[in-house]
Amino acid sequence: MFVPWRDISAVVLFKQQAGMAKVPYIALHGPAPWQDPGAPRGEKLRKINATLIPQAPDAAVLASRAINGWKLDHGPLTAAIQENAPHVSLCVMK
Repeated sequence: MFVPWRDISAVVLFKQQAGMAKVPYIALHGPAPWQDPGAPRGEKLRKINATLIPQAPDAAVLASRAINGWKLDHGPLTAAIQENAPHVSLCVMK
């Protein structure tokens, strides 16, 4: 999924409980909700996400990716946002 910087209002980082572990996610949030074309859809899934990830906005969860098998370096991410899209905020959900 490609989203131009101009269409992004926030990059959201959150964690989802998965058994004994918490899986980190990165998501995009914008004025219009996006959804990965290959992602599951529906009201039932939205309710499940709201229960499992209450701290993250619904729209961001639909456009998210698990940080699994790779490490997100917050320094370069912050620098890229500041350089390419200073209007974009970085939100770390607890």
